[in-house]
Amino acid sequence: MAIHLRTVTSKGTSLAWSNGRSLTIDGGPGSEEQRVGFDAEELLSFAVGASYVNSVLRQAARQRIQVSNLAVDVSYDASSHGHEIVVSVSIQADVDEGVIKELIENADKTAGISRLVRLGTPIRLTNAHVLRA
Repeated sequence: MAIHLRTVTSKGTSLAWSNGRSLTIDGGPGSEEQRVGFDAEELLSFAVGASYVNSVLRQAARQRIQVSNLAVDVSYDASSHGHEIVVSVSIQADVDEGVIKELIENADKTAGISRLVRLGTPIRLTNAHVLRA
């Protein structure tokens, strides 16, 4: 998979795309700084949350569980003690509470992005290009 990201304006509007899907993110209102329009920590938190959602829904489908409501909240905290990502998952389904807890525990073990972060996946810069204005 490849993700492509481009700044469109100096006010923070950015485009990103991958596999035929795209995402447009506008810079904050009144933003005067040149930036990408979002914080990397925000996108990481979105990715962690989406990873949990996908993991829960995939396992629920395997078990033929109809999930009627799924909420995942992710917070990112960068303090002097280091970085922490906290995830909260709420599921409503017509199964016993124990089965729902198992879905959540399974998601915590199998959510792809969370596993990559926990394992410390290396990131390697392979190309750097200088373009003159």
